[in-house]
Amino acid sequence: MSNKFIVFDKDHVWGIGDSEEKAIAEAKSWYENADGDYERDSASGKIHVAPCSELIINHIESQGGNNVMIIKNNAGEAILVSRTPVETVH
Repeated sequence: MSNKFIVFDKDHVWGIGDSEEKAIAEAKSWYENADGDYERDSASGKIHVAPCSELIINHIESQGGNNVMIIKNNAGEAILVSRTPVETVH
């Protein structure tokens, strides 16, 4: 796991940083520009902060942070969940 952090909700990445504090600062700026209440939604558990791998950071930087599904694993680390439809062959 890298020393990067990510701030996310069920559909978006709101911030990335070299520290938890930097990721939160970036997230607050984007979130509040989108007319959200960061403090309220963070307190309610709608927004999450987690350490993140370079692979996920690279994906987000190349593809964007919208419509991205990230969850925490059992160790509390961010993992990317694929939203790619799976074709079933009969």
